[in-house]
Order: sequence, then structure tokens, then C-alpha cells
Amino acid sequence: MKASERRLLIVFLVLAAIMGGAVLSQRLLKWDHQLDRMARDLELAKMESDVLIAQAPYWKASNEWIRQAQPVAASGFDADKFLYDNMEHAARGAGFDIQKTQMEVAAQTPYYRQHGVTLTVKGELKPILEWIHATLVPKEFYLVPRLKITPDKGESQDVIATVTFLRRYSPDFASAANATSSPSPASVPPSVPAPEVGNP
Repeated sequence: MKASERRLLIVFLVLAAIMGGAVLSQRLLKWDHQLDRMARDLELAKMESDVLIAQAPYWKASNEWIRQAQPVAASGFDADKFLYDNMEHAARGAGFDIQKTQMEVAAQTPYYRQHGVTLTVKGELKPILEWIHATLVPKEFYLVPRLKITPDKGESQDVIATVTFLRRYSPDFASAANATSSPSPASVPPSVPAPEVGNP
């Protein structure tokens, strides 16, 4: 082998070693970053696990409270009828002019059966808001996902409110005789009677 060929071979080997070292260094850096990320993920997972373990008694108590307090309907028809009658009665008792009432489509998940009704009422703003607030007692499992309020063109003191009330019942039906009545909601100002919430 000539001297020039040997020099070329040496240069080639040196370049190959440098390139190989560079590639290996990049891979090592990449692995190092991956290990750091995995270590951070494991640390976060451990922190989340510690929090969940510490909160276990709270979640267990919450689950037991829901199991005992969640209202039970005898049937879907009874749940709808109860909401319709109860919310209309509460609105009329508060002195509102009911312009429209419409039942919502029922929904079901593994955790609850949801029934709802939408009312359009006319009255003064403050009593309407107090009436809605009085209904949202946690132990009654009501929620209001939609509320639209517009001024009444004919009466300066009145507004038109369209409000949807949903109630989440136990996912399992019970017979009418065994349906558990839920307690009455907290009291509200005399001008706005509390809705007669309970189980059908």
C-alpha cells in the first residue's frame, strides 16, 4: 500500500470515528433526555398517587353520600311529571307569568338518569334569580345549564327568563312505594317560595 493510500485510509478512519462518536453522542443525549422525562413523569405520577391516596377517605365519603342522597324515580314518566308539576307550581307560587313550558330529552349515564324541563317566565329580575338560586340545593341534584334573560318590551320592571332545570336521579329506578323522598330545600325569602323538591 502506498503512503498516500495509507494517509487516505487513516483520514477516512478518523472521519468515521468522529462521525460515529457524534452520532453516538446524539443518541446518548437523546436517551438522557428521555430518562429525565421519564423520571419527571414518574415523580408526577407518584405525587398524583399520593394525593389520591390522601383524598381516598373524602372520595369514599362523597360516593357514599351520593349513593344515599341521590333521588330515585319510580319511572322516567314519573320523573318528568314531577319536574313539570313541581317547577310550574314553584314558578306560579312565586308570582311569575309562565309563558312556555317544555320537557327536555332525558339522558342516561352509568352514574345518573337526567331529566329536565325548560320554563319561560315573566317577572322581576331579582325574584327570578332568587327562585333559581333557591332551587340549586346540592342535596336535591338540580342544575341550570342554560339561562337567557331579556327585557320585557311592554313592562319596564319585568324581564323574560328562559331557564332549563335538570335533575340527576339515581341510574336505577325504584317502585313508587320504595322511592325515597328527598328533604325540602333551604328556605328562601317569603316573596319567592321554595320549589317543593323531592322524589316522585
